[in-house]
Amino acid sequence: MKKMLCLLLLLMALLPQAALAENLFQNPGFEQTDGDMPTGWQRDMWEHDTDVSLLTVDGDAYGGNFCAKVENLSENDARFAQTVQVEPNSTYRITCRIKAEDVGVDEDGAGVSIKDTFASSELLYDTQGAWVPVELYGITGEDQKSLTVMARLGGYGSTNTGVAWFDDFDMEKVEAAPAGANVYPFETVEANRDDQDVDFSADSTAPERGPHTLLLIVVEALSLLLIILVALAAGKGALEHLTEDSLKRLMWLALAVGLLVRAVIAVTVYGYGVDMGDFAAWGARMAVTGPSGFYSADVFCDYPPGYMYVLWAIGMLRNLFQMSYDSRLFWLILKLPAILMDLAAAYLIYREGRKALGERIAVLMSVMYALLPATILNSAAWGQIDSFLAILLALSLINMAKGKYSWSLALYGLAIMIKPFALALAPLGVAALVVDIWRSPEKGKTALAILRAVGLMLLIMFLIALPFLTALPDSLIAKSWLASLLPGFLKPLGWLMTLFTGTTDTYKYLTINAANLYILPNLNWTALNSAPGWSLFAYGMMILSYGYAVYLYAAGKRRDRLMLVCGTLLTLLFAFAPMMHERYLFPAILLLILAYTVDQDIRILMAVLLVSASQFMNAGLVLQSEHLIDGERLTNITVAAMNLLAAALTAWTAFDICIWNQVLSPIRTYLSEDNRKALLDPLVNPVADSLLRPKDWKLGMKRRDWLLMLGLTAVYAVVALTNLGSTLAPQTAWKSSAKNEQITFDLGSLRQFHMTYFGGICDTAFTVQLSEDGEVWSEPHWAVYHQGQVFRWLWYVPSDKNDEGGFDSLEDDHPMQTARYVRLSAERAGLILNEVAFLDSDGTPYPISSVYASGADSTLASDPTRLIDEQDTVPPYPSYYNGTYFDEIYHARTGFENKEGLHTYEYTHPPLGKVLIMVGIDIFGMTPFGWRFMGALFGILMIPAMYLLAKQLLRRSSPAFLAAFLMAVDSMHFTQTRIATIDVFAVFFIIVMYLFMLRYIMMSFNHTRLWRTIVPLGFSGLFMGFAIASKWIGIYAAAGLAFLFFYSIHLRAREYRFAKTNMKMLEGEQKRIAQRAVAKFWRNLWVTLLWCVIFFIVIPMLIYYFSYYWQLTPDGNFTPNGVWEMQKSMYAYHTGLTDDTHFFRSPFYEWPLIIKPMWYYSGADFMPDGWVSSISCMGNPAVWWGGLAALIFVIVRLCRKAFGDKRYIFVVAGFLSQYLPWTLIQRSTFIYHYFASVPFIILATAIFFEWLRRTHHPVYIRAVWAFGAAALILFVMFYPLESGLPCLRAYANLLRWFHWYNF
Repeated sequence: MKKMLCLLLLLMALLPQAALAENLFQNPGFEQTDGDMPTGWQRDMWEHDTDVSLLTVDGDAYGGNFCAKVENLSENDARFAQTVQVEPNSTYRITCRIKAEDVGVDEDGAGVSIKDTFASSELLYDTQGAWVPVELYGITGEDQKSLTVMARLGGYGSTNTGVAWFDDFDMEKVEAAPAGANVYPFETVEANRDDQDVDFSADSTAPERGPHTLLLIVVEALSLLLIILVALAAGKGALEHLTEDSLKRLMWLALAVGLLVRAVIAVTVYGYGVDMGDFAAWGARMAVTGPSGFYSADVFCDYPPGYMYVLWAIGMLRNLFQMSYDSRLFWLILKLPAILMDLAAAYLIYREGRKALGERIAVLMSVMYALLPATILNSAAWGQIDSFLAILLALSLINMAKGKYSWSLALYGLAIMIKPFALALAPLGVAALVVDIWRSPEKGKTALAILRAVGLMLLIMFLIALPFLTALPDSLIAKSWLASLLPGFLKPLGWLMTLFTGTTDTYKYLTINAANLYILPNLNWTALNSAPGWSLFAYGMMILSYGYAVYLYAAGKRRDRLMLVCGTLLTLLFAFAPMMHERYLFPAILLLILAYTVDQDIRILMAVLLVSASQFMNAGLVLQSEHLIDGERLTNITVAAMNLLAAALTAWTAFDICIWNQVLSPIRTYLSEDNRKALLDPLVNPVADSLLRPKDWKLGMKRRDWLLMLGLTAVYAVVALTNLGSTLAPQTAWKSSAKNEQITFDLGSLRQFHMTYFGGICDTAFTVQLSEDGEVWSEPHWAVYHQGQVFRWLWYVPSDKNDEGGFDSLEDDHPMQTARYVRLSAERAGLILNEVAFLDSDGTPYPISSVYASGADSTLASDPTRLIDEQDTVPPYPSYYNGTYFDEIYHARTGFENKEGLHTYEYTHPPLGKVLIMVGIDIFGMTPFGWRFMGALFGILMIPAMYLLAKQLLRRSSPAFLAAFLMAVDSMHFTQTRIATIDVFAVFFIIVMYLFMLRYIMMSFNHTRLWRTIVPLGFSGLFMGFAIASKWIGIYAAAGLAFLFFYSIHLRAREYRFAKTNMKMLEGEQKRIAQRAVAKFWRNLWVTLLWCVIFFIVIPMLIYYFSYYWQLTPDGNFTPNGVWEMQKSMYAYHTGLTDDTHFFRSPFYEWPLIIKPMWYYSGADFMPDGWVSSISCMGNPAVWWGGLAALIFVIVRLCRKAFGDKRYIFVVAGFLSQYLPWTLIQRSTFIYHYFASVPFIILATAIFFEWLRRTHHPVYIRAVWAFGAAALILFVMFYPLESGLPCLRAYANLLRWFHWYNF
């Protein structure tokens, strides 16, 4: 009994220990796997591109069959992670086995760490093949219920390469850690949150937007709406009657609303985990160690000491009130300093702006900044402190503009101690100080003042850092290469300097989540040393950006414009320099708004809106997914395009303002009371001119115009239709009815021949056997015949079929065959052949004595004589002239299938173009001329269309003829309209829809009957529907139409506002015009918009839907759902072309320079020695290169002298709507995708010559004739290689410029 009692007591004593010894990990030995992933573990990494890190299970285990393997092929911080449930205020021990190989010793190695803490085990680098045990002890927080353990190679802010293996994890709750063991706090700043452990591996997608993100979007959208409403109210003068005190109260109310919005978001959205975790941890450490013990070799911190004082106060406050890291109140307190700086910046805008802008506009600008979504997201949602940097830089620049160097540099030093990115402005700042000394009449006195200011800045920086430097551990100083060069008492300062430059050492990538130029070629997180060409370009652009900024300040000679210069520099650096993070552009928002208070240029506000919108989207994407991920590729590229546009806009604006002193003010500015009477003159004010002097919008076609237009069209029609294609092709067909059905031809006697055949649509082939006597037959060999060889003549080459179903020729050429009897054997039922012939050495068909079939299904058999009933259609050799080439195998075939009511093989483009090809086939039969006729006809019609478009644009006959002539001699236009593909139809419809939109823009419902203005809109929408139903490039063109339409509405609205504002000051006919404009504006606007819904939405949708009738009816799928499913299939097809390695693929930036022409057809196999026959797709060098130069001229002139000129805006909008979308598209692209842009570079050329005529008429006469002659000569020179006309190879070699593959 005593023994039983003792045993029972022993078991009771051991039970608690057994409970403590429970392993908390799921699958601790990695034995349970799902593919290459261990069950229960998740992949996590800093850079998640597929070629950076490999995280898999591996068979080289310590115990059992598997272990976890982390291999960093490039520098990365990669880890397996598992979340474990824990108890509050408890001590835990984590152990595992690690093997490491070739891990870099200068960064964090392989170890075990806890997510969102500084807790880490011993780090291993190369264990020489041995498995080394490691352990980690820690204590959980008061309210902590979970933590995430990571098997890690690398560390936060420390990326590494090499391989590490992990096995036998164990996590146990223990009573206490053994004596001497390091015990880390396991309390995480994100404890118990639901959105932890998101997998950001290479194959992951963006996490689901939760309710927090949705609230963020809703609140910020409401903020943006409020900004718009305030702007509209101000624009309509709703604030003009408020007193100064009332305006101030409105501003304070807006700041209060801004604070409330930020507070709501701050307690709802946790923020960016890394930054929030760092700030919370650093604040907690400051509360414990104070400044002297804060920096340590064991603790990561890449921020300088300045902001640590703020975090010290936050850490003390948290301890005082015992706030949990997961407390929403703590989230708010952690973000509150940055939030207050946002509002202080808004007040600064009001204070600086009220003198220059007036009280009303200053309040509006302040309210705009307070409610700007980008500023709200940065401080309240993300939790970053960029607002500190922004306001300190702004205050520094304001004081420098006033010549207060001591204040300026003191504030700049403080900015550096808060965020080292302030150093990005240092080169410009140094140059600006040197320029100020040079300009000063008292150079010595100015230089001395600046030296004193620099000394004060360094002193302030030293005093801020001093408490942190007094007890720096030697192990931390030893990591600084600069400290090693300095004497003992200066070593801490050397370490501090290394801290400032540490970010550039850690993040040596082309871009780090910044949506800039390097996002376009998908170079996010691309190491600088892995892309030397791009790196050299990026550093070159950085140097040029600094040089440009220095030039602006030095040449501008106005110190108060330094704010604009610095804002411009930041946009340029963000767009083009290397190592940019997603938020580095943030200070530019405040700087540019303050720059507007100096120069009130409307373009600065446009830049502010672009920068703030791109910052909101860029930071929002990273906040959502930790990185810019491939799943948001299109959005990333869109944001990058916005940043590039912002950089271009600010650079241009700064040049105009600083160098030319040209300020583009809004109408509000120049219609002040003092000068309003003078500006009622239409000769002075373009708005008055637009309203009070209506322009003639009619074409004004004279007899001369008709003769020029129709004469040129007739000449081109002859050229286009000559040798377009044969009107002969076999129309009847034989179809096999059974597998191995045989057709035997008797040639009457033994012959030597080339066998040729013409096939239709089928997916099977046949073999050929030869015999001299009809008894003994040769081995069967395959004839080349497949889907890519339809509707063309082929010569028989004996072939074998390979494993992939393709054909391997047994002969190098097209050999003559010798036989009397020829037998064809169908691979299976369904083989379709239209005609078979046997040619002598001159290409003349031999007569066929007889043809008969065997092995046919009697119920389905076709008449074999159909194979020889159209011998008059047989050509002497195959060529483009008598068969399909390039994509005609798809589009001409689809036209035939539409005509015959067959299932259509090609589905990747909308069907209208193929329906139009069907019309030509219906008229001329399924012949080369028939399937090419409609394209050639539309190409011919492009000539008068271009004439009318240019005549409508420039109002004169000579530029209209020039535009039509350049279209007629353009090589791509010639080639693309003589091949049965669909581009020609889309481009023609685009030209016509822009013609009618241009006509509308030149009209105004303020002084033209409304129904007259509706008519061109209706035709524009109709042809837009035709364009989209032909090819999706019509959608790109539609974007340009939308811009032009709303630009026209903007012009009408300006006329309305002008008329309403100045009604009392007008007299006579001018007053009646203004009264009519005011009375009918809103009615006309709403009626126009309602008609536009019909013209540009309803009608195009109906056209698009019904264009599918011929394609989907044979399958019984012509329904709304059937059409919709077809769109999904088309989209999937085009987005899946990203990995295409087509030899002729050409990115968008190569097209205007004709770097890689497209080679459509080669007939060299059937040409005599020394001759070639070729069709290539390229532009006429004179038309394209001259057009590119003219387009640049138009853009520059639009930016400089012709801003607001509708003609220039029309051409640029049309070109960009066609060209810019291709910069965002990742699928394979080719030079023919530039076709739709060609009409607009031709219009730009016409504009240039028209400008030359007005300004330098004698030069114009010689230049236009020389240019036209050059274009015509080049067209004639390249004609053989664009038409298929046989020519000498030696001549063709002369046309192979720049290594072109054009024959």
